[in-house]
Amino acid sequence: MKKLFILGSTRGLGKEILKLAINEDFEIRCLVRDPQKVQKNKNLKIFKGDATNINDLRNSLGDSEYIVISVPTTLTDYQPDLSYVEAATKSIAENLKKGQIIILESTT
Repeated sequence: MKKLFILGSTRGLGKEILKLAINEDFEIRCLVRDPQKVQKNKNLKIFKGDATNINDLRNSLGDSEYIVISVPTTLTDYQPDLSYVEAATKSIAENLKKGQIIILESTT
C-alpha cells in the first residue's frame, strides 16, 4: 500500500485529494488543526497540530512516500501571502527522507 501524507486536507483542493486517495490504495496520514473537519476512514490516520510546528510534523509524517502540501495562500491587496506555505515547506524539508516525493499545490 502506498503511503501518503497531506497538509491542508480540510478544505479546497487538499480536501478533494483526500477524497480521491481514500478511494485508492493509499495509507493516508494528515495533520490538521481541527480533526472534526476530516471524515474518518480505516486507511486514514489523523494528527492534530499545526503545519508550521516542526514537532507536529515530525510526529505525523511517518514514513510517507508522497507528501502533499495544500495549505492556504491568502491574498492581501492582490498579493499572495506565502508565509504559511513557506513555513510548512521549511518544516517538511527539515524532515525529508531519501526517496520521498513532495507535491506543492496552490490555487491562488
